[in-house]
Parts: sequence; structure tokens; C-alpha cells
Amino acid sequence: MELERLILEDCSDLAVIHPSFSNLKKLVSLNVKQCSDLRELPDLGPMRGLKELLIDQTSLPYLKSLKYLALDGTGIVTLGESIGSLEKLKTLSLKDCRGLSNLPDDIGKLRSLQFLDLSNTLIRELPPSVKNLKDMKVLRMRDTSIREFPEDILNLEKLEEIDFTSCRSLAGKIPDDIGRLSSLAILKLSDTRISGQLPPSISRLSRLREIRISRCDNLQKDDWFRTEEIQKK
Repeated sequence: MELERLILEDCSDLAVIHPSFSNLKKLVSLNVKQCSDLRELPDLGPMRGLKELLIDQTSLPYLKSLKYLALDGTGIVTLGESIGSLEKLKTLSLKDCRGLSNLPDDIGKLRSLQFLDLSNTLIRELPPSVKNLKDMKVLRMRDTSIREFPEDILNLEKLEEIDFTSCRSLAGKIPDDIGRLSSLAILKLSDTRISGQLPPSISRLSRLREIRISRCDNLQKDDWFRTEEIQKK
């Protein structure tokens, strides 16, 4: 089907969008503003051409109950501030959205968010508001344009996994107080330009079971890390 723009604005009786909607491969814009009975979105991942998702922050009650949103591989280039209305969102996946270069500061309002995947995007930095994502458990940013270790995530005490693999612009040091991440179990930094030494506070991470730092040529490793990839059983 050749449909490029679908405007459902003001469809107040619309409760469900049929799963076959995902077959609209050439859809560029989806407008679901003021669809007051809509409770969930279909899987938008297969819609590679999608660049615009219009959601009305004030008039969509379903925003407060949505728990999973995946826009993987779509052409979306921005997230509107309305993203902050997804009060119960637990999973936000934006991997392979190669036109996406930044996140709105309202991302910090997603207090229930546990899983965030920004892999293979053009994201260069995280907004300071990420420090408010207190329930975050997994942060994946493989092959992004991030330039330095985001210190704001050191406030996320439930964070279990950090993946910056193949972030070739990632330079600078691992923060000295990374030991604050008391729940951290997996740290992946392979193929980055991270430098300096592994900070002593990393020894305080009692739950840490996997560190991947292969091909980090600028990182100084002590004897314990000579193997470059550590997995603790």
C-alpha cells in the first residue's frame, strides 16, 4: 500500500488499531491526537519510513497506561515533549533509528522506565534529566555518537547493565565514583576511546559479573584486567 500520511485526529471512538497497520511500509506520518479511547499503539518497528508520530500530551488518556513503545528502525528524527506523558512506560526502544540525534529533556519524566535502547542512533549525549529515571535497569547505546561517559546516570541505583560497545566517539575517563552504581552487573565498553584507568571504586560493585573492555587501546589496565574481557561466574 502506498499510503504515506494517516490522520486519525479526533477519532474519539477509536480504541484499537489493527495489527495489520504495521504493513504500511511507506507511512511517513501518523497522527493520533485526541483519540481519547485509544489504549495502545501497534508495533511500529516494521514501518521503516515513519518520521513523524503526533501524540497529543493533554488529550490521550492511554498515555498514562502505555508500558511498551518500540520504534526500532523507523525514520523518526525527533521525539516530542509529549513523551514525558508516558507515566507508566517501562520499555522504550529506539534502536536503529539512524536519523535520531537527540532526546527531549522530558525523557526524565518517565519515572517507571526500566529499559532504554538507543543503539545505532546519532545520539551524542543524554539530557541531564536522565538522573530522574530511578527505576532504570538497562541502558543500551551501542554504536552511537556519545562522546563521554554520562555522569548523570550515576544516580541510577537500580541500573544493572550499561552497554556503550562500539561507541567510537566515546572518550575521556570512567567516572571515579562509578562505585555508586550498586546494582551494576554488566559494563560493556569495548571498541571505544575510553582512557585513563579503571577507577578503584569499581571494586565496590559487588554485583558486577561482566566487564568488556576489549580494543580499548587508550585504557590502562592493571594485571587483573589484562585479559581485557572479564566474566565473573
